[in-house]
Amino acid sequence: MIHVFIQPGTIGDRPMRSIEYDTVSDKYARFLRDEVLPEVYAKYNIRKDGYSRGISGSSSGGICAFNVAWWQPDQFSRVLSNIGSFTSIQWHPGEIDGGNVYPFKIRKEPKRNIRAMPASPSPQPAGPVPCRAGSTRQLVLPRSVPV
Repeated sequence: MIHVFIQPGTIGDRPMRSIEYDTVSDKYARFLRDEVLPEVYAKYNIRKDGYSRGISGSSSGGICAFNVAWWQPDQFSRVLSNIGSFTSIQWHPGEIDGGNVYPFKIRKEPKRNIRAMPASPSPQPAGPVPCRAGSTRQLVLPRSVPV
């Protein structure tokens, strides 16, 4: 098993963690596919199918992991989201989606070959949890589920 750990980027002294991790787009997934994975392939003989590869993260990294699998399920189809911040942290209405859109995307968009396992140190509530946007709901998955 090979683990690759990536430190979030900065621009000058400004940390880019939230922008890289909490924005719902394919940008970070493309970074992994186009820049990181070729480096790993060059050094290790590993399988190239998404079914054999997983991604995980905590907090903003948890939504980032899910986001990567959502946009690149052929590259990453197994997700461990530890206390993933599926909220509107980087949400700018009409401009950029935040994690608060995933409950709607999962129901409305075509099914993807993803297995997601949310993890939390405390019991998850039985229903949706309000997040900063007020009228939106947090993604709550009770166990490993296909998405």
